[in-house]
Amino acid sequence: MGSPIVHFQLFAKDIEAAKKFYGEVLGWDFPEPEAGAAAGINTGWADDISVMGSFAQAEGPMAPGLNAVIRLDDLAGALAKSTELGGTTIMEPTLLPQGVTIAVIQTPEGVSHTLVQQ
Repeated sequence: MGSPIVHFQLFAKDIEAAKKFYGEVLGWDFPEPEAGAAAGINTGWADDISVMGSFAQAEGPMAPGLNAVIRLDDLAGALAKSTELGGTTIMEPTLLPQGVTIAVIQTPEGVSHTLVQQ
């Protein structure tokens, strides 16, 4: 089986304007985040499946756009393969308090993705 997208981050310069746009155009809603959490995105349900997302401030290497959060079993192997194929690691593996390790890669075309290993 492949590596599923389990979450997404929508990087925006103006998060409130982005909420208005996506809410009105796509019907998404934005649950109130818990203290210290990112602003959430609820895209709705289709065939009993919903992928939740969150907003993040667009800055530095993370230009406005969509960042897929992809779960995999072998983070080190994926980073090595990415580098071999011309990708760049823009955030080295980092253990989060939740017990998962994440890293951020950028494809040769400049698309960023977060990789997560539990």
